[in-house]
Amino acid sequence: MRAGRFEAVPFSEVIMRFTVNGIWKVTGQPTTISIEATDAEAAEDNALRRGMDVKSVEKARAIVPHLGPTAEEMEYARYVVSSRYSMGKILFGLLMLGLGIGATWYGYNIATNAPSGGHYTVYCGLMLFGLYTAFKGAAANTHDSHHREDF
Repeated sequence: MRAGRFEAVPFSEVIMRFTVNGIWKVTGQPTTISIEATDAEAAEDNALRRGMDVKSVEKARAIVPHLGPTAEEMEYARYVVSSRYSMGKILFGLLMLGLGIGATWYGYNIATNAPSGGHYTVYCGLMLFGLYTAFKGAAANTHDSHHREDF
């Protein structure tokens, strides 16, 4: 105070909220706490006084209400569902192809072993459907392969 002037400002510093990640020294459990402080060092000191081994301090993000999954979670879910769906299509197609070949071989084997000969059926439709489904699944799998490095 100088010559009748009052200069004291009680709260001149800006208070911010920080997120502190660390491990409690007593229990050894990892934790995240929110601390109000003037800077990151003050937030770290506060957490140390509380008995926490500080691993990181970052400025807290604004809390915005958000219903449902985030965009990143939706993209990952699409990737997982697509890759499982395409692998299922590949396996189903190969199964149908195998059934077509197996049924054709079985019919041919019975027809050739019969004493009077006989006829057999070639299950081209089942084999073509199996090939088509397997290739369609493989094409869907290669379409989503660029996501594999991201996750």
